Amino acid sequence: MPRALLLHCGDQQLERFVLYQQRWQQAGILPTLRQLMSDFALPARLNQLTDGERRLTNLLHLAELLQQASSHLEGEQALIRHLAEAMADNAAHSSGDESVIRLESDANLIKIITIHKSKGLEYPLVFLPFICSFREVNSANNRYYRYHDEQLNLNIDLGKADAFKTLSDKERLQEDLRLFYVAITRARFACWLGVAPIKIQNSKHSQLEKSAMGYLLDWQAGMPSGALREQLQKLKGTCTSIAINPLPTATADCYVAQQQALPTEEVRATNRIVADHWWIASYSALQTENTTAKNPLTSIEAENYREDKQVDETELTPTTPIAGTGIHGLPKGAEAGVLIHELLEQAAQLGFDSVHKQPQLARQLIENLFKTNIWLHQHDILQQSLQRWLQQPLLTHANLSLSKLSKDQYQAELEFLLGVDTVNTEKLDNLLNQYIYSRHPRPRLLPNQLNGLLKGFVDLVFVHDNRYYVVDYKFNSLGSQDAAYHLPALEAAMLDKRYDLQAVLYLLALHRLLKVRLGSHYDYESHIGGSVYLFLRGTQHPDGGRLLIKPPAILIESLDVLFSAESLTEAC
Repeated sequence: MPRALLLHCGDQQLERFVLYQQRWQQAGILPTLRQLMSDFALPARLNQLTDGERRLTNLLHLAELLQQASSHLEGEQALIRHLAEAMADNAAHSSGDESVIRLESDANLIKIITIHKSKGLEYPLVFLPFICSFREVNSANNRYYRYHDEQLNLNIDLGKADAFKTLSDKERLQEDLRLFYVAITRARFACWLGVAPIKIQNSKHSQLEKSAMGYLLDWQAGMPSGALREQLQKLKGTCTSIAINPLPTATADCYVAQQQALPTEEVRATNRIVADHWWIASYSALQTENTTAKNPLTSIEAENYREDKQVDETELTPTTPIAGTGIHGLPKGAEAGVLIHELLEQAAQLGFDSVHKQPQLARQLIENLFKTNIWLHQHDILQQSLQRWLQQPLLTHANLSLSKLSKDQYQAELEFLLGVDTVNTEKLDNLLNQYIYSRHPRPRLLPNQLNGLLKGFVDLVFVHDNRYYVVDYKFNSLGSQDAAYHLPALEAAMLDKRYDLQAVLYLLALHRLLKVRLGSHYDYESHIGGSVYLFLRGTQHPDGGRLLIKPPAILIESLDVLFSAESLTEAC
């Protein structure tokens, strides 16, 4: 929906979750969930609870399981469905081993961490096996020498002169001493230091004096290795908390974890819940008695509005074409309808008003889209028609057209997914027959069971006087003259193609969205304007090729209940 329709901070949150979806598609569900938890400061909020650490561990483990499952599932909806089935399966019986949540905390695990990252943290036991290591400043190890002068100004010597090597190495030792203090103060109970008179760079003598540990031991250059114990003893003094122990003798023995014999269990019978009849359908997949399309249960839902309009614009009963002029002479059929929809969608993206005021921009759009031979001599007619469509009144009671809508008043090609929980198409059809053009004949929906999602693409949603309208463009040919597009003919086409069902489904999607956006302030009668169907070939008829449908509130509310698998009283 456009920003003007989302109210207050709702648009910001929607944009945020659109970015989450893009990250999910590009990087996977695990990094997406981690980013979401970080953005909403979830770890800090959970840690305020008594069981917050357990909850956070559970969430992270769940995110990892979802990432693992996504590797063999196709698409976001498949992963969502997998999670729903896993939750239902877990509620029915105990889960398998892989679902067992890990340790409540990583505090009992061994962590290997740098001294830099350990700052400010605390660990029960700390092992520092390489505390005597150091990285001396010299021309081989450093790209430059870094030191401070007597005025404490930082200096960088790119020439690496020997005169500044000693100063730079002295500051390196100061930093090593600081890190040494950080390291030994991380332990809560005990800290082990690995101390040895190390030799580096093929030196024959110990260079322990260059390390922070050597500095504390007052180690001098040239000291024999045997002097280490004496220096350690001086450092220990009379402190009873310090112990000096030799290294344990190395052996060829390998560590073998204790084996615990697990009791043998009987072979268990599977009790996995078989997935129910769940699928994603579009409006165009709902079959009527006068169609011979493929079984919708085996078809794939329309992935974009072009695929959706391909079926929507198909002529059910093709007849021998009658020669027409002007707009009535333009090509007919699904391909033509898809191109016209795309033309209006691109005009919406650029701004209807901008395209209306700039004929050269409209011409460019037409030339880019209508390139095949059958359209090459129709560009003038298309441009005239486009200008007429942009100026055509949308409503009979208001001086409003597409060209008078600002970009914050509308949203083009709005995609939606409607949850459908075990809906019988005959009940759905009965509701429409009762409340939309009642007592008017129309092809009935074939018996079917809908369960999953209904997917759709709305050509345009706009707001005017605080009322929200759905617009659908139709390029169907009802005849070769303007006179063929009178109101009864439009109504007959609506019922023959079952656009009445399409209009109601689109309004139901808008109804559910506004209930969320407006909350308790939402009222169907005052906020929903209706569904406007524009038969574009008939805009020169006095009726404007325009049909406005606003179903009664009881129909929309009944469908809302029906799609939620709740009981209906008088509606069905």
